[in-house]
Amino acid sequence: RTMTAQQIIDEFRPMVSDATAVRWTDPAAILLLCNALDEIWWRRRSASNLPSIPTTMPTKPSAVSSTVLIQDTYRVPIAHYMAYLAFLEDSEDASNMKLATTHYDLYEKGIG
Repeated sequence: RTMTAQQIIDEFRPMVSDATAVRWTDPAAILLLCNALDEIWWRRRSASNLPSIPTTMPTKPSAVSSTVLIQDTYRVPIAHYMAYLAFLEDSEDASNMKLATTHYDLYEKGIG
């Protein structure tokens, strides 16, 4: 099954307490999603939702309506990786660094 960038972003926003996209606008969330997809690509090429394991990176989303070719089981782990990156960006606050670590651990657990 395919999904859109919006579906992954919808998982991400509650994790960073930004339901109305004030801090993490759609373009910023798309950038985090692209970085997360880079990460999963190098770690789990088999995660792609393509008929065979790809040898070239699938096209990255450029809008919330873009299709993301990744297995649905990776939607939440990708959102956790996005949250990790978001909290890492604001890591001068010790509590954000702790949250970044927590989300990275959840990402690791989610991808197995």
